[in-house]
Amino acid sequence: MKEKIIKYILCLLFCTIIILPAIQKDRVLFEITPLKGVFNTQVEPTLTQEGWFSGEYQTNFNKWLEENIGFREFFVRIYNQVRYSFFKQVSAPSIFIGKNDILFQNAYVNEYKGKTYVGHAKIREAVKKMSFIQSELQKQGKLFLYVIAPGKATYLPEFIPDIYKLHEKDTNNYEVFLKELKLNKVNHIDFREHFLTMKDTTTYPLFPKNGTHWSGYAATLVADTLFNYIENKSGFDLVDFECLPGVITSKNLRYTDCDLGGVLNLLFEIENFEMYYPNVVFIDDTSSYKPSILTVGDSFN
Repeated sequence: MKEKIIKYILCLLFCTIIILPAIQKDRVLFEITPLKGVFNTQVEPTLTQEGWFSGEYQTNFNKWLEENIGFREFFVRIYNQVRYSFFKQVSAPSIFIGKNDILFQNAYVNEYKGKTYVGHAKIREAVKKMSFIQSELQKQGKLFLYVIAPGKATYLPEFIPDIYKLHEKDTNNYEVFLKELKLNKVNHIDFREHFLTMKDTTTYPLFPKNGTHWSGYAATLVADTLFNYIENKSGFDLVDFECLPGVITSKNLRYTDCDLGGVLNLLFEIENFEMYYPNVVFIDDTSSYKPSILTVGDSFN
């Protein structure tokens, strides 16, 4: 009798597991956190006679159903967690795990090694145009400034696995750009070099363990340097700000301090460095100048 009861319970449990995703798809029994990242969303296909007999409808319907089945996000996170925890692998493209489990993006390693080098001629032409723009803006009393952001691979090369062979480095865009900027006297700030000089003395991380951009704390240092540079070059007295004591935490990081860790879509929060978030306060001073600024840049902007 007990064996029959156990069989019935197991059968009922199995049927429930099979049916629940279908119910979740239409009824939303449980709130599931959406996956992070960029996805090619599948649209439910329209049934047509031509599509049915060619097999196109069935193929597209399977793709749509796989993407919209109930609990999909939860099962994806389980799969990703198993790969990360047991095999040190990630499902997110262009991301790899470095030494001490520090996350990197392939793009910054390729840039560091010179695999994305566009050539001296193109860089020289681009800097010549910058020089011309800077000259024309100066005539109108406007300041032009080129900012070089640091890359995580450049800042933490010692944590990149040996398989990436950083020693086989070739000429890269940074080296030639910097040379041409100096040669053409284009206003610029090299935060790559600036960060490296601070690396051994900074109290808090300038790059997060699981992020690809400079940290929230580092952004305040960048802002301070930019403000001082603009004041010295323009003669304007900009609004001052100060960094009061803030928060030190390794949980629920702010801004982009866990942007790579987030797109791994794991079941559990990934372990982070302890990050510092100062309380930034701008000084209310009506005599300070607030210039209009046009910025052109990538995600570091």
